[in-house]
Amino acid sequence: MLPVGHTGPVISILQSGNKKIIATYSGSDKTIKLWETNSGRLLRSYTGDYESMFLTYDGKYLVADSAHCRSKLWDLINDKVVPLNSANKKFRIAVSNNS
Repeated sequence: MLPVGHTGPVISILQSGNKKIIATYSGSDKTIKLWETNSGRLLRSYTGDYESMFLTYDGKYLVADSAHCRSKLWDLINDKVVPLNSANKKFRIAVSNNS
């Protein structure tokens, strides 16, 4: 069964620690979709060739690691990408693909 909005099989599913958001990823349509757990409503969709993703416990941030070793961090409250550079000291991110 495909969640509404994906056009291919879902290969990764995770839930925020507070259980308010579910993230799904389809390698076929190359999208990460964020869903509200209680209602099932689609909140946001991001496109990219990702290998892994992580939601913070509070559901405020999503990090995804691409197939090209490029990580992306989204501020989900303000719906914007947080720049990952040496000037940004607020976040330290480690993404591991343990496959």
